Amino acid sequence: GFYLNGAPEFESWSETERGRLAGRYRAALERLAGEYADRRDFGGAVEMWRRLVAADPLSTSAALGLMRGLAAQGDRSGAWQHGKAHEGLVRRELGRDPDPALRSLMAELAS
Repeated sequence: GFYLNGAPEFESWSETERGRLAGRYRAALERLAGEYADRRDFGGAVEMWRRLVAADPLSTSAALGLMRGLAAQGDRSGAWQHGKAHEGLVRRELGRDPDPALRSLMAELAS
């Protein structure tokens, strides 16, 4: 990050820009993951979902996307393990239960 002491307007602007650019980055990764999946290139989709999870680890939609991508590649165990890790992260960091969709997909993967 770049900061200027004594310049609150710049700090406010730069924080807003960081947030805007981070949002665009996440949206681009999600769009690319969808495009890879549409082409049945699940390796490419998984890579985009992994990047999205790294950028936004608490995102349940990113976790679900990665889990579905891993399952589509045949890695149901890896998908379930990621779900379990995400579940723990949400509980530790947010102090709440994970989205029911996560638990549902984990149950589906376990069967």
